[in-house]
Amino acid sequence: MRGSPHSEACRTFGISRTTYHRWTDRAARYGLAALMPKGRRGPAMPNATPADVVEILLAEAIARPTLGAATAPGASRRAANTQTGIRGHLPLLCARAVEVS
Repeated sequence: MRGSPHSEACRTFGISRTTYHRWTDRAARYGLAALMPKGRRGPAMPNATPADVVEILLAEAIARPTLGAATAPGASRRAANTQTGIRGHLPLLCARAVEVS
């Protein structure tokens, strides 16, 4: 005797019987579409650097790689921190650009 089909399904898919019953109840009540993953809203970043500024800084970093954030023309303390953060991602972005081309 192997046990109930519910137990066998739980073992096969690696879920608990509680989860199995919760999912079957949800599917019976709302249909199979209720079991599909829900789209989630992305994180809100109100202090994020605008995309056009990021593009300008990355273009400058590629054109003049030895220019530090503190020596960039018109760099304030906040701008220097933003530039340092963005330039920190530059090797990763350049590697992705090489992979795509």
